[in-house]
Amino acid sequence: MEKIRVLYAEALAFPSGKTIGGSGVINSMLYVRGNKHNYNDWAKQGATGWSYDDVLPYFKKMEDNENFEYVKNGYHGVKGPVTVTKPRYNSPLKLAVLEAALDKGYHVGDINGPKSLGFYNFQATMRNGQRCSAAKAYLVPNDHKKNLDIVSDAFVTKIVIEDLQAKGVEFNIDGLPRFVKANKEVIMAAGTINTAQLLMLSGIGPKEELEKHRIPVKADLPVGKNLQDHATTSVNFELNDDIPTFGQKQVQRSNILEYVTSKAGPLASTQGANVLAFLKENNHTGPHCVPDLQLNFLEGSAIVPETQLNIKPEYFEAIFGPYVNKPFYWCLAQVIRPKSRGEVTLRSADPYEPPIIDPKYLSNPRDMEAIVEDLDHSMLTENNSFVFQSTSKVAMVLDFVFPPLPYNLTEEASYHPPYGPLLPLILFSMMAQKHTPVTTRFIRNSYDYVVVGGGSAGSVVAARLAEKECVSVLLLEAGKPPPKTTDIPAASRSFIMSDIDWDYYTAPQEHTGNGLINRSLAWPSGKTLGGSGVINAMLYLRGNRHDYDDWEKQGATGWSYDDVLPYFKKAEDNVNFEYVKNGYHGINGPLTVSKPRYNSPLKPAVLQAALEKGYHVGDINGPKSIGFYDLQANIRNGQRCSAAKAYLAPNDYRTNLDIVSGAFVKKIVIDDLEAKGVEFDFEGIPRFVRADKEVILSAGTTNTAQLLMLSGIGPKEELEKHNIPVKSDLPVGKNMQDHCSSMLPFELDENLETFGAKQTDKDNILQYVFSKSGPLASVLGENVLAFLKNENHTGPDDVPDVELYFLEGSTTIPEKQLNIKPEYSEAIYGPYKNKPFYFCWTQILHPKSRGEVTLRSANPYDPPVIDPKYFSEPSDLDTVVNGMKQCKEFASSEPLKKIGSKPFSTVYPGCEDVKDDDEKYFRCVAQAVVLTQSHQVGTAKMGDPNDPTTVVDPKLRVKTVSNLRIVDASIIPIIPGGNMNNPTMMVAEKASDIIKETIQCDF
Repeated sequence: MEKIRVLYAEALAFPSGKTIGGSGVINSMLYVRGNKHNYNDWAKQGATGWSYDDVLPYFKKMEDNENFEYVKNGYHGVKGPVTVTKPRYNSPLKLAVLEAALDKGYHVGDINGPKSLGFYNFQATMRNGQRCSAAKAYLVPNDHKKNLDIVSDAFVTKIVIEDLQAKGVEFNIDGLPRFVKANKEVIMAAGTINTAQLLMLSGIGPKEELEKHRIPVKADLPVGKNLQDHATTSVNFELNDDIPTFGQKQVQRSNILEYVTSKAGPLASTQGANVLAFLKENNHTGPHCVPDLQLNFLEGSAIVPETQLNIKPEYFEAIFGPYVNKPFYWCLAQVIRPKSRGEVTLRSADPYEPPIIDPKYLSNPRDMEAIVEDLDHSMLTENNSFVFQSTSKVAMVLDFVFPPLPYNLTEEASYHPPYGPLLPLILFSMMAQKHTPVTTRFIRNSYDYVVVGGGSAGSVVAARLAEKECVSVLLLEAGKPPPKTTDIPAASRSFIMSDIDWDYYTAPQEHTGNGLINRSLAWPSGKTLGGSGVINAMLYLRGNRHDYDDWEKQGATGWSYDDVLPYFKKAEDNVNFEYVKNGYHGINGPLTVSKPRYNSPLKPAVLQAALEKGYHVGDINGPKSIGFYDLQANIRNGQRCSAAKAYLAPNDYRTNLDIVSGAFVKKIVIDDLEAKGVEFDFEGIPRFVRADKEVILSAGTTNTAQLLMLSGIGPKEELEKHNIPVKSDLPVGKNMQDHCSSMLPFELDENLETFGAKQTDKDNILQYVFSKSGPLASVLGENVLAFLKNENHTGPDDVPDVELYFLEGSTTIPEKQLNIKPEYSEAIYGPYKNKPFYFCWTQILHPKSRGEVTLRSANPYDPPVIDPKYFSEPSDLDTVVNGMKQCKEFASSEPLKKIGSKPFSTVYPGCEDVKDDDEKYFRCVAQAVVLTQSHQVGTAKMGDPNDPTTVVDPKLRVKTVSNLRIVDASIIPIIPGGNMNNPTMMVAEKASDIIKETIQCDF
């Protein structure tokens, strides 16, 4: 993809003062110290004597603070050399920002005192309206001292070191080389860049760097490493046309005279800066009082980007041209706890050559997430009518960063979404949707309800119970909040096998897996707020009405189709009227359901083939369950709509709901067959929280089973094998069901673009940025689903046997996420890398095979043993093979042949002898490689409490154990013939009403 090059040579200007007073002569003079924890972290990392308590006296010692309202808190000094005061200038912008901050409940005042969060009506190093640099504050009052010589224009070239002792320095002055001896010490104070350069020129630095420039090594030390800086970007907003521009204010005669006579007005401002804000991210980690983000609100001047940012003229003109003589303001967004680390190295051994400065801004993707959230906070004032027009217009200046005023990308890029330098622009464009709820670090000793697991079920039940204001709810999630890039529908595969996935693998499979490493499958499972609904394909599918009627027939009273349909509808906000009008869908629910805003050449071809064969095309979640589904997904305006976004984010303001991420639950504490609470690890500390009413397990099919067994609820022989005291002998972990799939790849016309190329195409990325449509808005390139009966179908006539997925192909799927053997991947997909193709996946909808989850050990941090036992019932393999035949039939239809559809010429290893016999070949393929669709259910089966195969009753209460309920897919007795994310949320919606019936509020 073509790289965006906004800056000349992609380089930034890097201002550094070269004068007496240094950078303090050319900076903005803002007086900001940082947070006490910053300095305590210095001490923790070995800088003994540099904790906050150690350094605070020195901040106070140097300070002469003139503003008593700040001095009185005891954190400031008076009568020191450096004058600190508020600038003598207030603009309409300042008043508007502070008003907006107060409206939103932020602290406004001193940020250098006991509070570090809020809005700073800032101070600067100014004296009587003039700059107070270190030179003015320290040198000028002392230049009379006879024991102090101050020399300017002395260019130091080297520290002279003999026998590992600094003897003095070599320098040039007035064109002559000089040497001066230091009888006691040489003290380096040349600044972060020049100190590093001078040390290396003197032989102190990384050995390989010095030897590269033939500099004798005096000491091999990591000089130049660990470079940190506060990268900044900006969003720009128009102001009312009747407000003078900052440039006009500076040249207006009355303002000049005001400065001459009283050292006040615009000329006394710090570059038009008005207010600073220090805020936490939504995904804040670390001490509660430590900010992550800094915003600087300042009146804009087009002079800044034009002359000082190294920006190309064409970019300047495109962004700022229309606003050169119009009033606007900047909101500078700065990440103040950067994770990125840069370095300073030598260009040569010549001291007059500038060093190589590589700050590596945003190299750690966590910084990108922080800076994008910073920009999100910048919108807080946009509705303040005092300053703004009815619509604030944002200039997206996101393609460059620049070194900011002294103070102090995300993890996003670490997940490798393929969007390169346009990723910041994408992230910025998605900020309108609140992505994830605010979490807390402060956990009370007890709550009425403790919900374990913040996935598709836990998010729903926690939010719904919190609607009852008389109860308290704690939600514990083991993972962290999801990165913002999970909102991009097409990026979901980027997060499998990442730190928001439990990264499980199955036990070796007996009846399939010849082409898999160790005969084992990857087992994706979301470990984040929103759970697997954050990393899945978002497809909106419920299953057939007979599936739910079968639940009731097996003892799950109250869970028939007619019983559960209202809860599907309650959850749903379906935006496609052609589907809503049939009466089977809901509107105005929390969960947005819509068609993806993307159509590929594959979609019309498949649908045309379906129509030619007489199949129904349309809604599969309505009255008809057989046919082709012009699919819908959990997508809101082109962005993923997980349960966390739909349920938790809108409810995180509730004071009776605490949401905690990073809480690893190890055990349910059970006394006298009553659940008392849970034990969990949080921030490295073992914790216990009491549940006064109930513990609600929503950890998912795999983890719920593991946690129950670790707590003493499970098969007696399994628990005793791991020396776990048996609380209740129940068939936990049994009855596991899943939709496994096998896949066939087909070529497409070589003139078509690959799906991978579509995702990285700049035009497609910009299409997503501006309209949330195109390939990036697709669900993994999936276009159409088919629900079909097999030729040997048994059962009700309107119940399908297989689901076919038609999706644009990407070799990253089998290579990275199926645990496929490299030789199999190369044999099948090698010749088709970078060529257009598509998959037809065949998924069995009603498997007869039953797997299980067991314990690996009694250690909760050991993953469980997951054995789905695919094809242990031979009829399941027959069903998949029959579906693969239907895949080939559709792939050979005329509409698909018109776009180049034909089977791959490559053959699965081990299947060469049967390649010409479809029945045998497809059977061989399915026994070589299968994939899970991550639809696991059933390990804590719901049903008649007298049924020995059940774990919970129809009210989801664990049998024989009181105050313990399970609300997730593990309770599903028979897997529905659809995808599981939405049935899981339906279960949680219905469970919430069941639980609410037991709550009696006095108000």
